[in-house]
Amino acid sequence: MSFLCIALGVLIVKLYPCTAPTDRKFGPKNIDGDLRSSTIVGLNPVCNETKNPGLCTGYFPRYYFNNVTKTCEQFIYGGCWGNGNNFHTLEECKDACSAYLTQSSHKIVRDFEVPLLALALPKVCTYPPETGPCEAAMSRYYYNTTTETCEVFTYGGCHGNGNRFRTYSDCEKKCMTLVTVIPRA
Repeated sequence: MSFLCIALGVLIVKLYPCTAPTDRKFGPKNIDGDLRSSTIVGLNPVCNETKNPGLCTGYFPRYYFNNVTKTCEQFIYGGCWGNGNNFHTLEECKDACSAYLTQSSHKIVRDFEVPLLALALPKVCTYPPETGPCEAAMSRYYYNTTTETCEVFTYGGCHGNGNRFRTYSDCEKKCMTLVTVIPRA
């Protein structure tokens, strides 16, 4: 069985034959090269996380994706900790969880059936690292769109933006694990 691989840029999706062991496999390719029996579905794990206001007592209106109602809803974030399901704007929430919101919208891309926006990088992953005005000097991770990897930066402990993750794994889940292939029945 051979595979095609996928390269994700900020706005570019490229399909190419897999060559390196670290290539991201796109899906099984049968003998005649037809992948139309599979559908790409966006997976953003943070959209499954529950609302988490964090441990601090600040008052920051934010949005989270409610996995029960399948909508983005407002909540009050305390300013620290919490989880990745925490967006500054309604638009950011919809961008990050759009595959859940628009699974019935499809377009054709090189003969592959793809849910609209499922391959787009969540908007928060495009923000530059932002230390913020506080001086706590905490190591955090951000997604670097140039290198297409998660990298360490120093976070001051307050404010900043959504491109800030406690662990490399959290960053990877939000910004690097965007698609999977689910064979049709």
